[in-house]
Amino acid sequence: MRLPAVPISNQSGTVRAERGRGMKKVEKTAVTAFIINSFAFAVKYGLALYSGSIALKAEALHSLTDVVASLTVFAGLKLANRKTPRFPYGLYKVENLVSALVGIMIIFAGYGIAKEVFQSAGQALKNSGWNIAGMCLVIAVIYSFSRYERKVGKETGSPGLSADSRHFLADVMSNGVVLIALLSNYFGIRLDRVAAILIVLFIVRAGGKVILDAVKVLLDISLDKDTLDRIRQTMINDPVVSQVQSLIGRSSGRYKLIEANITLNTNDLVQAHEVSERIEKEIRKKTPNIDEVFIHYEPVPKTSYRYALPVEDPGGETICAHFGEAPYFRFATIEKEEKNRKCREEVLANPVPATEQGKGILTAEWLSQCGTDAVIMRNKPSGKGPLYVFSHVGMKVLSTEEETATKALETLGICGAGPKAHLPGD
Repeated sequence: MRLPAVPISNQSGTVRAERGRGMKKVEKTAVTAFIINSFAFAVKYGLALYSGSIALKAEALHSLTDVVASLTVFAGLKLANRKTPRFPYGLYKVENLVSALVGIMIIFAGYGIAKEVFQSAGQALKNSGWNIAGMCLVIAVIYSFSRYERKVGKETGSPGLSADSRHFLADVMSNGVVLIALLSNYFGIRLDRVAAILIVLFIVRAGGKVILDAVKVLLDISLDKDTLDRIRQTMINDPVVSQVQSLIGRSSGRYKLIEANITLNTNDLVQAHEVSERIEKEIRKKTPNIDEVFIHYEPVPKTSYRYALPVEDPGGETICAHFGEAPYFRFATIEKEEKNRKCREEVLANPVPATEQGKGILTAEWLSQCGTDAVIMRNKPSGKGPLYVFSHVGMKVLSTEEETATKALETLGICGAGPKAHLPGD
């Protein structure tokens, strides 16, 4: 028997609200990045005109490329979260496409700097003091914003912002090289051209990393092993889950899509759906930026069914009227073979002390550990705790009016004379 696949994607209002707040934060950060890049371009271009530095001029052109890149990131973020009939899963990968474009722009800027170095004639720099002060200001602003943007990128899982933060960090290093060249010029050592070449190396390395990360997601590369292991463990920790047969996951923009095949210790369709919802909530709690969770579930093929009765004596005959206070439990296990059924019985002492607080819940948990499929009792437990445990692990509760266990098993058709009970799946 195979139960249907269930996409767990009906997110609560809280989840949607949190996502909306995250998106607003991402967009706000992207706008700030545009302002920072515009500021850096204006300062560096002004200093380049003021001093005649090739490296400063190249850096100014680099910053102009950053301005365009920031606008591209913002446009990608605005489009990424939209879902349409033609794109029912959203346009999340627009962010990764934007990241790839940013990487290309970074490398193109490096080419422009190299071209500038080899085509321009060298000349002495002017006004080194103002140049040094201006570059120190730019570096401080860019470095501070790079750390902030990286933090927001991690919090929101935005690849666009993460790529842009690496771009800003590359700017810090390249600007640092320019600053060293300006300081050297102040002391009469000309390193302007050398600084420009080093800037090219920084930029190409950063651009290649951004492009590689974006292409991996565009090609549907799997989620990292640690994330998949954490999700797998979350599923296994549920008491009704018998096995995780398969688990795959991929990224789409900042969001993650999960698909799993699991087997459950239940044949109840309603309970199976409840288990799926419970697993989905735990996955979302422990793993950020989950968009869709598709869970295919099926019951474990059962070849036996185990019943438990609370009894008063070690012989396992007199049924105990109070579940949690039963000193013993009589177990009857029906084992299905090809042509007949075997009923194997045993009596085990209840390991939960009679004086233990919450003994009903602890006893129910012990029965679950014993592999019990159903518990037979004369009266339901007085508290809701044991019933919650039964429901949580998929254990059935059967009622009987008989006073002896043997008679109850016969009446229910489990062991002894009379019509035999059917195993689930028969």
